[in-house]
Amino acid sequence: MKSRIIYTSIWQDDVFDQLTIEEKVFSLYLLTNDHVGLTRIYKLNTKSIVSELGIDCPMIDQLKATLQERGLFYFYERWVYVTNEYSYCDYFGGKTALAKDKEIGELPLEVLNIIAQRLPNDTTIVGYINHKSEIINDKSELINHKSENIKHKTERMTELKEKAHDLAESKTMGDKR
Repeated sequence: MKSRIIYTSIWQDDVFDQLTIEEKVFSLYLLTNDHVGLTRIYKLNTKSIVSELGIDCPMIDQLKATLQERGLFYFYERWVYVTNEYSYCDYFGGKTALAKDKEIGELPLEVLNIIAQRLPNDTTIVGYINHKSEIINDKSELINHKSENIKHKTERMTELKEKAHDLAESKTMGDKR
């Protein structure tokens, strides 16, 4: 079972204080539901929200629009991003950093790019994109290196086969003389 720590200072936050009760409940849901990971970027479909909160789709759309307008969350298709300004639930530390890196590696680069375009001042996202690009580049280099090795080995095998064939032919010719 996942757990989530929410800093109690959220109740003193001016923006949070201005929210309606429905917006507060929805915000807390977005910070604490089972889909939330360490990176604050996660996939969440409307069906889950409807079944877990018991509110209808038009209300969900309205709440999303309000929270995004206030800069607390950003929504892209089925993805939710808890913005830097509103993260009352960050974790830090060695093992946590490793777990975040793993989670980042599983996020689609398209989602990270869209969020970075819409929230250019959120330095956390830029770090994620750069990190993920490095991982992808490292994998590409490994794959390219492996392909070059395979190509080299294939060429070497072809050379050896040709030499063996030539040697067999010359031996056959020598036997006929």
